[in-house]
Amino acid sequence: MPKMKGVVYLGNHTVSVRQDIDVPEPGPNQVLIKVAYAALCATDIHGMEGLIGMPAKGPDTVIGHECSGVVVALGSEAEGKGLRVGDHVVGDPGMYCHYCEDCKAGRKCTAKHNRGHGVMAEYKVYNIDSCHKIPDDFPLRRAALVEPTTCVLRAIDLVQPEVGKTAVLSGAGGIGMLLLRAIKRAGAARVTVIEPVEEKWPLIRELGASYIINPKKQNVAEECQRITGGHGYDYVYEASGTSAAAPVCLDITGYGGKIVYFAVYPADYELPVNLNKLYKKEGSLYTVFVHYTNFPRAIRFVQEDDPVIDKIIGLEFPLDRAPEAFEAFHTSKYSKIVLKCNEDI
Repeated sequence: MPKMKGVVYLGNHTVSVRQDIDVPEPGPNQVLIKVAYAALCATDIHGMEGLIGMPAKGPDTVIGHECSGVVVALGSEAEGKGLRVGDHVVGDPGMYCHYCEDCKAGRKCTAKHNRGHGVMAEYKVYNIDSCHKIPDDFPLRRAALVEPTTCVLRAIDLVQPEVGKTAVLSGAGGIGMLLLRAIKRAGAARVTVIEPVEEKWPLIRELGASYIINPKKQNVAEECQRITGGHGYDYVYEASGTSAAAPVCLDITGYGGKIVYFAVYPADYELPVNLNKLYKKEGSLYTVFVHYTNFPRAIRFVQEDDPVIDKIIGLEFPLDRAPEAFEAFHTSKYSKIVLKCNEDI
């Protein structure tokens, strides 16, 4: 059986590149893609050790879930179902059977079907309905941002922000940067970002933030009250995923404010909520998962002629240097990091 390179988890926040992973074969209604770019995501880091309710991954399983690539083979029953060999695509990490109770009820994203190997490899198999065609002139490097953008759009959809209202974003990692761009494009004004890594600040400003708070040097609640004139924010988005950042969101929201806990938190984390405070503000709490129907919109959002989106990808490494990429990721100095999984596409 042909072999490929793939990134696997060794434990203790370390990864390795194996050379002996079997190239997957597409089933009847599946496609095989040659992966162009795979993006690193905090969810992959958490999921490696089973910290967020996902099965822990061992050294025999390729990791990763955000990618772009090119279709190189179709399953025996996949002809005429929307994809052809040579099509450029992005992948939905969900695998849907359409027959189980969750799939039938429209809860496809919660269905726990085997996803197979992840995307940090030379090749990846997808169900044909989990693979979305993109225009040939859509740069495959930028297209690696589409999957996280589907989650960003879900966060925007849930609260339906109104033009001219105020917003604050806590955490400007890769997906946080995309969320910041979407918040601004949705019409929020005087957006504040809470981010301790000052190397990210120039891009944060370029993406549309009016104010930046360093939570390691400033009192977040006091600064937010000063910026808003004591009114608090209409929309609060928490995207850092750190337990210490979550409680203050309840204090900095204004009357009728909507708080969106966007990030993934440890499975054992309990948010302390003062319901009396929330009651007096008529505040609302939201959490975000994903939604499989957002891919067409996310493709258009990322494809737009918006040069600053390209700057969200801070570093690129070849697949062979994946351990270095993860070391850079853990410094938190870079927004999004991608792996080039095949040099010829």
